[in-house]
Amino acid sequence: MGRYEDLEGRVKRLALEAGCGGARVVVSKYFPGIAAIPWLNMVLVSEAVARNLSDECLRAILAHEAYHLTMVKDRRRLLRNLLTSACGYLLLIDVVLLITAAPLWLLINAPLPSSPLHEVLATVVTAFIILAALPYASLIVRRLESRLMRWVPFGAEEAEANEYAARVVGEATFVEAVVAYSEALRSAVGDLGLLGKLFMNSIRVAEAVNPHPMPGEVRGGERRE
Repeated sequence: MGRYEDLEGRVKRLALEAGCGGARVVVSKYFPGIAAIPWLNMVLVSEAVARNLSDECLRAILAHEAYHLTMVKDRRRLLRNLLTSACGYLLLIDVVLLITAAPLWLLINAPLPSSPLHEVLATVVTAFIILAALPYASLIVRRLESRLMRWVPFGAEEAEANEYAARVVGEATFVEAVVAYSEALRSAVGDLGLLGKLFMNSIRVAEAVNPHPMPGEVRGGERRE
């Protein structure tokens, strides 16, 4: 219990240094990542991930999340993020429907006996097809958004959060932190088995709705190197 309390104190200290201010910082044994919840003025931090990050790297990731906490106070950013997320969500739905159109058409038109059991079976198979298509559709949508970033501010919030964190801790430290965080996240998720796979698929879907621009991607008419 002492180790856990030490870790919680460390995370809260680094969160304060990173600019999280009066936000509530929750260290969780069950949530495998690090994420800000602006509406609740809260930052969720994975115990497993935090243990595998140095102070500098954890401070950098928390600085990124600290920027997200300020979103609710900026109506312009809030509206922009809602609109771009809605566009990403609609793109995802369209691609899912495109991918699943053929198998769903065959399922709907299959000469199955009309009975409650077959209707339930058809519903289950339909849900399985859609869920199986989601990760692949997410990758396609993410590539489309990368091409559209010159004209549509997909991922602008995430890019700004990266820039803010780089100013707080230094660009070299932030780049190192992103790599370390990715490795720590994969390790934490790998320990969860099936739940970990479901979590990674949910991240892919979230990336399609709210992308994190990579270096070199076009955003706002400029190329980020």
